[in-house]
Amino acid sequence: MRRPKVITFDCAETLVWVRWNPVRLAVESAESVGLSHPDAASEYERRMRSRWHEYLALNQAGDEYAGRAWWSSLGEEWMDGLGWPLTLAPQVVIEAERRLYGEGSEVFGLFHDVQETLTGLRDREVRMAVISNWDISLRKTLEVFGIDSFFEVVTASMVVGAEKPDPFIFQSTYENLGCEAGQAWHVGDDPIADVQGANQVGARGLLIDRQGADDGPHRFRDLRTLLAWYDACD
Repeated sequence: MRRPKVITFDCAETLVWVRWNPVRLAVESAESVGLSHPDAASEYERRMRSRWHEYLALNQAGDEYAGRAWWSSLGEEWMDGLGWPLTLAPQVVIEAERRLYGEGSEVFGLFHDVQETLTGLRDREVRMAVISNWDISLRKTLEVFGIDSFFEVVTASMVVGAEKPDPFIFQSTYENLGCEAGQAWHVGDDPIADVQGANQVGARGLLIDRQGADDGPHRFRDLRTLLAWYDACD
C-alpha cells in the first residue's frame, strides 16, 4: 500500500465501544432517583420519535448547546407526562450524564489500543480525522476520552446530513483537510459503510475486526497494526 498523508477513523466500535440506548438510559436514570412507571419506556420512545425531526434540524445547524437542551426538554416533557415531579429533572439529567460519560460508564468506553496508536501516528506526523455516523455530540465524546486533540477534522453524519457510505461525508472531510482521497486511509469496523464507502471515493478502506479469526489484506484485529503497516509502506 502507498503510505498515506491522512488517516481517518470511524468512531463507534473503532475508537470507542458503544452500548447507547436512549430509552434505557432515560428509564434507568429516572429509576436511580426513585422514579418508576410501567409505561416509562414506551412513553419515552413515543415522545422521542415524535420530536426527532427537531433534533435532526439542530444537528444540521451545528448547535451543540441546543442539542443538549433538546434532550433535557424531552426528558422534562416525558416526566411531566408520567406525573413525575419536575423538581427531580436536574437529578435525572446529572445521572444520565454520569452514565454516559462518567468513570465506569457502561455506555461508552475507549478501546485499549487507541491511545498508543494515535500517539504513534502523531509521532510519525500523520494527519488524522474522524468520519462517523454520529450526532453533534461526537466531538464531546472524543474530548471525554482525551483524544480530540489528535484530529484536525471531526465529521458527524447528522451534522453534515449524510451517512457513510454516502460519498459526500468522505469527500467533505477530505476537502476540509485539503487533501486528495487517494492520499488517505480510512479505518472502520463496517465493511460497507467504512471500507466500501472509502474505496468508492478513491481512499483506501481498512477494516478493524476485533473478533476476526485472522488478520488479512486490509483487515486487522488490533489498531496498533496500523503503525506496522505505515512503517512498511514505500
